[in-house]
Amino acid sequence: GLHAMKIWPFDQAAERTHGLHIDQADLRAGVDIVGKIRDAVGDEMNIMIELHGLWHRAPATRIIDALAEYDIGWIEDPLRSDAVAALAALRRDVDTPIAIGETTVGRRGLLPLLQASALDIATVDVQWTGGVTEARKTASLADAFAVPFAPHDCTGPATLAACLHLVMSQPNGLVQETVRAFMHTWYSEFSEGLPTVENGRISLPTGHGHGVTLRPDLFDRPDVERTVFRP
Repeated sequence: GLHAMKIWPFDQAAERTHGLHIDQADLRAGVDIVGKIRDAVGDEMNIMIELHGLWHRAPATRIIDALAEYDIGWIEDPLRSDAVAALAALRRDVDTPIAIGETTVGRRGLLPLLQASALDIATVDVQWTGGVTEARKTASLADAFAVPFAPHDCTGPATLAACLHLVMSQPNGLVQETVRAFMHTWYSEFSEGLPTVENGRISLPTGHGHGVTLRPDLFDRPDVERTVFRP
């Protein structure tokens, strides 16, 4: 039932060249992966490409241009998020939407990107940006610039629950990212009350607060190491 997926087929090439250049072989290898997905699922799957902020502007532009025929949903973090002027120039040069924001901190980190028209989707991480209160303010700020809000997920089950409550409460909430491998492994091994994903839709937890709690057997398991911090 999932209708969107995000992949990162160009990261190894970026690591080899420090993001300064991509040769034709690496470009074709990454593009071919996207082509195989399109061949398998047609237009039923929205494909997003994660570039992890590893590239400089010229090779990032080359990658995005090479993917244009596959109708990519968005390109995420093509450059570092603090490269505001370069991101704004990149966005003017390409037609594919640019998603960025998970490594920005609060309103002050996101505002320059919005003012420069450097992004199409704000992918703020609720935990990294300063917590739920600050994240809610970034969502409202993005809404003032007519930019959708799509929270990042990879930092734990409690953060995912908080993200979900936030995105569902905002008028510009677009989509909630989940990491399938995490949802089926350590998220569920550590916690209960996780949001459920069925037929491509994610539902809010029903428990108190954000709804997620630590598993009650966590503190008695022999394979769990605990560290207690005392003032």
